[in-house]
Amino acid sequence: MVLLSMDQKHPSSLARYLDGEFWEIRDAFRDAISKCELFQSSSYELTLDQRRDLTAERLHHLLSLPFMKEHLRNQLKEKQKDFTNKSLSFTEIICSADMATGVKELEFTGMFAMTERGHGSNVRGIITEARYDQSTQEFVIHTPSEDAQKMYIGNAMKGNNAAVFAQLIINGECQGPHCFIVPIRDQNGVMWPGVTTIDMKHKEGLNGVDNGILIFNNVRIPRENLLRKFGSVSADGLYSSPILNKSSRFNAMLAALTPTRLCLAVQTMAAMKLGLIIAVRYSHSRRQFGPKDQDEVKIIEHQTQSLRLMPHLAAALALTFTTRYTAGLMDDALCQGQDLQSNRALQALIAGLKAYSTWENVACLQDCRECTGGMGFMMENRIPSLKCDSDVFVTFEGDNMVMLQVVVRELLTQYTKQMGNNLVMGLIRNWTTSLSDSLRTSFLGFSMDKVGDLMFLLKAVSYRERVLQRSLASRLYTKVEKNKEEFFMAWNACLHHVTALAMAHIHRVTLEQFALAVQECHIKEDRALLTKFCLLHGTSLVYQERAWYLEHNYLTPNTSRQIRNQLLELCRSVKDDALKVVDDFNIPSCCIQAPIAGVANPRAEWAFYPQPQSKLEQTLANGPASRGSGESAGGGAVLRSEHFDFPQPSDGDPLRGGISMSNSHQSRSPMCRTFSRSSSGYFSVDSDSVPGSPLMPNISEAQDGQNDEVWFAEPSHQRVQMEAPDEAMGREMAVARELRRIGDEFNRLYCQGAGAGGNNAAQLRAPNEHAIVVWMNVLIGHVVQFFLRRR
Repeated sequence: MVLLSMDQKHPSSLARYLDGEFWEIRDAFRDAISKCELFQSSSYELTLDQRRDLTAERLHHLLSLPFMKEHLRNQLKEKQKDFTNKSLSFTEIICSADMATGVKELEFTGMFAMTERGHGSNVRGIITEARYDQSTQEFVIHTPSEDAQKMYIGNAMKGNNAAVFAQLIINGECQGPHCFIVPIRDQNGVMWPGVTTIDMKHKEGLNGVDNGILIFNNVRIPRENLLRKFGSVSADGLYSSPILNKSSRFNAMLAALTPTRLCLAVQTMAAMKLGLIIAVRYSHSRRQFGPKDQDEVKIIEHQTQSLRLMPHLAAALALTFTTRYTAGLMDDALCQGQDLQSNRALQALIAGLKAYSTWENVACLQDCRECTGGMGFMMENRIPSLKCDSDVFVTFEGDNMVMLQVVVRELLTQYTKQMGNNLVMGLIRNWTTSLSDSLRTSFLGFSMDKVGDLMFLLKAVSYRERVLQRSLASRLYTKVEKNKEEFFMAWNACLHHVTALAMAHIHRVTLEQFALAVQECHIKEDRALLTKFCLLHGTSLVYQERAWYLEHNYLTPNTSRQIRNQLLELCRSVKDDALKVVDDFNIPSCCIQAPIAGVANPRAEWAFYPQPQSKLEQTLANGPASRGSGESAGGGAVLRSEHFDFPQPSDGDPLRGGISMSNSHQSRSPMCRTFSRSSSGYFSVDSDSVPGSPLMPNISEAQDGQNDEVWFAEPSHQRVQMEAPDEAMGREMAVARELRRIGDEFNRLYCQGAGAGGNNAAQLRAPNEHAIVVWMNVLIGHVVQFFLRRR
């Protein structure tokens, strides 16, 4: 039975475990959103101004909720226990309803102005000036050039004040970037003298936020408007700071962005969960293709469908537990009175988590879009808006490539500390670790872990991080110390290595936290379910880096195949459990708003709505007349009546994860053309040229029609030289054409009077030794001639 989108009044044990300690607060918040009319309709049909107004109204409503007011009051208390985790509980639910409200961070009248036209990631190089005028005890904020204009500023068209980052200049000496509170509008909305705002209008997404440009023309602000945590200026113009080193002071300022980056990870996780709810429910309702003379099967039964969706669902669960763990670390640090700027390890973890989650979200939503076909392309079904709204997060609050470098700088710092003050002991420790890893991958290596077990996967991701860390440190040392290269050039030459190490670190952390969360789950059924998804996440991480493991002899070709087969088997085994998991995300129907996920919408009567299983079977039994005909350009939004046979693949088949030929390499040869692909991307059987061929004895006759993508060869019994391909034909067409001709020659020698499209098995004659010898000679001759001709 297909589970339709329904709000759960009594969350299951798994739903409570996924929500964590504050599941009751989350439920109350969901209930409040479900009852608010502001969240009952989608906003994609609204004008730009209407969408901005709706976002503001939603934000005001959420701020007026009693438990939200209480939470904000608690924020003012010192050392508030679990404040971060509780805040992220609100963030995830808010972003499920409207991504734009989360971006504004509950500060409607403010804005954050750091990015400039000429400087985004390089904040240290911003150009906006803040000169101190001792005669009036004021700072003069000025935009000296076009590159200094503040860009992409959220709430720029309505906000009253801005936190502006500018270079502090006192008596001609620059003290580096500092933050100033600059008025933009008065309480009546009138622009402050010297301030100019420009509306940036439409964006790819997040159009509920009014991003704009800020330009300052000698705007004067009081001396007290300098945020003085990291530096202050006295009335007589003397600068003082608790952090003397400019670089350290700058890094401390940027540490303030750390909580926002964690919020972004939670926001992208919310978008992933929404997309997966829609795609998984649709995949369990939509039917396409099936065994001959039988009903069509759900598209989730197609291997490629589950192979694309299930690893993303496992990653979403891993991110759920990892963000909760990270928020707990931040809560512990704040509760103990630690400053974020001094906790570089936490900053690095959050930076890496932000990069990994936002990239994973982009890949997840793209697969959700493709797996829902043409319906996933419709705005009514929410996936397009989710893609557009969350795409900016890969560069928002720090470009992901920069975030990965933050991770690696901390990893290298830790590596240096591991060496210790005693250089000899440090070298010995490093040598023993390196030797241990080398022995692990040598012929002497022996492991008690079964390939594919969770412990095997945990050791694999940990091994990869260690080797990458050690080899990167060695490369940088060689370049800088021995070759005397400038550090920037040496670092730049290793950036590919840097990004690989950072991702390896985050992969290890997410898998470890997922495994710990499984271990701490006390409900037997829930733990068994989460164990499968944890194994899937670890298997997917190792599988996607299998080339590296093979290069370093950690995996053999045989174990690599075992990992691949385990990935396919896990995706198959969890595809039905996926329905329970996405329902236990417990997201209200008003936040899903997708007809293909079972949420009715009177404005989309044309939309595909999932039906109960019995009704679907009844529809199929009535024949193709009761269903739509044809296939949509977007991947088939309407059911088709055609059926295709699907062979049961063995371990060695391309269907088990091996490389399959693209349509441009299909040929008339029975060996090459037996497995072909339809326009939908699903594999089907094509044996119309030689049905019942001894080469494929178990393949039954398939449909004759395979769309226009298959080249049909004209029968020819004459050996002719292949024509030289013209430039438009290209190399692929030339190869396919030659293979097709060789296949036709084989058919002529092997079959008795069979035409190009013959499908009569009685026409086949038994092979004899002479025919086989002739065929082999012809094949060898053609292959040699072909490659000589291509030289």
